[in-house]
Formats: sequence, C-alpha cells, structure tokens
Amino acid sequence: MTLNPWLKTKKVELTSRLMIGTEQYNSAEMIRDVTIAAGAELLIATINPKDRSSGVAITDVAKAFEKVDYKCVYVSTTSFVHSAQEAIDTALKMRELFDIEFVKLDVRNDAKQRWANNFEVIEAAEVLLRQGFDVMPMITPDPYAAMKLQDMGCCALRLSAGELGTGKGIYNLEVMENVRSMVSIPCIGETGIINVTEVTQLFGIGMDAVLVNSAIAQANKTIEMATAMRLAVESSLYYKEATL
Repeated sequence: MTLNPWLKTKKVELTSRLMIGTEQYNSAEMIRDVTIAAGAELLIATINPKDRSSGVAITDVAKAFEKVDYKCVYVSTTSFVHSAQEAIDTALKMRELFDIEFVKLDVRNDAKQRWANNFEVIEAAEVLLRQGFDVMPMITPDPYAAMKLQDMGCCALRLSAGELGTGKGIYNLEVMENVRSMVSIPCIGETGIINVTEVTQLFGIGMDAVLVNSAIAQANKTIEMATAMRLAVESSLYYKEATL
C-alpha cells in the first residue's frame, strides 16, 4: 500500500501510521528489530529528568539502525516528567544533547501517572513552541484543550484512549471522536491499547495514527506482535479506502 505523509512540518514528515514506544526494551538491537517489524519511522528518545539517564543509549540505537540502513525520524519525549517545567527542561536538554527539535510532550502528575494534566501540557507547549520546537502533545481528550493547542501551533494531538498501564483496554472512543471532529490537525490514538481490534476501532473514529507500547513490549513474542499491529493498521487503511 502506498502511503502519503499524514504529518508534515518544516522539520518533519511522517508516513507510517504506527508509532511504538521504546522505553521497555533492554537492547538497541531489540528496539531496531521491533521498529522494523512495526514499519514505524518515528524513533522515540528520552532521558529521565531525575538522573539524566536514557535507558538504552540513544547513540547505540542510532548505530544499530545504521547497520541495516533503516531511516528514522527522532522525537524526544517527556514521558518521565511530572510538571510543565520538567517537560520544558527535558526537551531543551534533548535538543542540546542530540539536536532533536520534535517533542512528544507528556505531563502526567496524577497519583498513578495514568492521565495527562491538560493545564500543564498547555503551559509547556506554549513555551516549547516559542522555542521553535515541533510539539505533539498528549492530552486527556477534551475539545477545548485540543482547540487551544491547535490554535497555539501544535503539529498534532495525541489523545488518551484509556488508562496507561492498566490493561483495561480503550474506552474514550466517543469523546475522542468528538475531539477529532473539532480540530483539523492530525490526531493519534494511544494509551490502553491491548489488541489489534482496538487499533482498528481507533482508525474507525478518525484517528490518523496510533501509538502502541506495552501491548508490543510485553507480548510473549514482541516481533510477532509488532507485525500484527502493523497489519492491523494496514487493514484499517485498506478498509477506509474501500469504503470512501
């Protein structure tokens, strides 16, 4: 299937509709192999703001991809932060260290780290946009926060489909569909996805892409699950094309 870019900025162009997390793998080679199996092109890089560690070294991951001549777009993430200021500091540090100006913005500071704090996401996004970043924030689905972030200049929105790390599956479909209908920038469905059926459901309500992490990383066979998620995305896109 020939895919056209669904996200284009001055710095970034994305074609693959499947993104994957990288924080739960313990080797650069596994990150590479899962990314290739998923057909993903976005490579998520991060540091922990508490100790500035990055898990598997970003430079090692880059070398692993060079061996197979697989091109990726690097994006920094603020997944480990608990405040707007920590998110800003992390994004700035990633730009300083690795020249990454595309940020996957997260601020989760509820007790169980399951939901985005939309207020602090907006606060961090405002600063990072002024600093010249492409910003792709995650929000707890809310049309007013979504429209605010769009009007500020965010390149895409990531909408929480369920509670992070609970294994309960997705359940925010109605409000996500409402948000999708009110904004014109691309929307990504993520958090809570546990199987390929849920991937197809997210495309069914108009998501432009999905981000899958634990369902792949914690599967009995990660490569096979990454492949299954890729095929679910492709199936959804073929179905959409067939029913236009």
